[in-house]
Formats: sequence, structure tokens, C-alpha cells
Amino acid sequence: MSTQLNDWRQLSTLIAEKVQEYIDEADTWDGEVFIWTDGNEADVNLGVDGENYPGEKEPVADFIVKDDEGSLAPDFDKIDDYASGWFDLRQAD
Repeated sequence: MSTQLNDWRQLSTLIAEKVQEYIDEADTWDGEVFIWTDGNEADVNLGVDGENYPGEKEPVADFIVKDDEGSLAPDFDKIDDYASGWFDLRQAD
């Protein structure tokens, strides 16, 4: 199970990094932006509709919240919940 927990944390971190990348460059994107997550390969990509990457496609906006100051920030709770769906954390190694 420790391997799965490590893989889950790694995937959560990769997703959070891509969400932050989008937030930092939000004004440079045209159209709706998506995040593709392939948890089996620990691969996360950011792109617009029409692009194809392996994994599941979700709107990046689903993983963003406004913080207490009104700034955009990654929604770490949603990211962790989503990333955990790639693993059965009840199984032992």
C-alpha cells in the first residue's frame, strides 16, 4: 500500500503543478482548457479542446478555487480526491 500512496501523492502533485501552470498563464490560453490525466503512467497534460492526450479529460477549471484573498489557487482537496480514483488504496502491496 505504501507504493500506491506514494504514486497517489506523486500524481496529485503533478496535477497540482499543471493547474498552477494554467493559473500562471491563464491569459495566454484561447478557449476552454482541459487537463488529461493518465494515472497509470503518471502523465498529466494541459491543453485545449481538440488536442488529444492519453488519459481522462477534465476541465482544468474543476480543479481551481478562489482563495481567501480572491486569487485563483489549485483546489488541493479536489485534486487529491480525483488522483485517488486511479488507485485502490485499500489494497496491500
